[in-house]
Amino acid sequence: MRRSDLGVAAAGRLWCCWGLPVLCVWEVVGVAAAKRPCGQCGKPNAVPPARLCPTCKRRNKKASAERAHLRRVAETYGLSPDEYVALVEWSGNRCYICGRAGGGKRLAVDHDHRSGVVRGLLCVSCNHYLLGKVAHDNPDRLAELAGRAVEYLRNPPAPSILGSRKGSR
Repeated sequence: MRRSDLGVAAAGRLWCCWGLPVLCVWEVVGVAAAKRPCGQCGKPNAVPPARLCPTCKRRNKKASAERAHLRRVAETYGLSPDEYVALVEWSGNRCYICGRAGGGKRLAVDHDHRSGVVRGLLCVSCNHYLLGKVAHDNPDRLAELAGRAVEYLRNPPAPSILGSRKGSR
């Protein structure tokens, strides 16, 4: 059946790239038979070919991601799920350095790259950029850079060179 064969009845339908009408589930199986009970909660929400309703599918996906994360933490850092949860609860799901809440993202497991000892949970900014890229896990370098940053913010060099003026924004 092509679009040209249907004439006026074809208005408002979806067409595939070959000029054939796209049939939806409702047209194939009928509205009454389109939903079946969810295999997990039993509510008649699952639309074929799905076996679960959208709510249960989301819940299972989130739980699966959490299990995968805990497995990755155990393999990489040697922390059991209970130890990881204890660290999250102790930190209040906040970065130890800057105090920002994890929000939707998980906090990173910070560890010493030489000894492998887990130090705590930090946000990605503090763990990756501040300790990793800037300080290179060296506390003396971090203290020196922090002192220079404080001095820079208190006494910026540009006004003494250029004079006191504002930017264009």
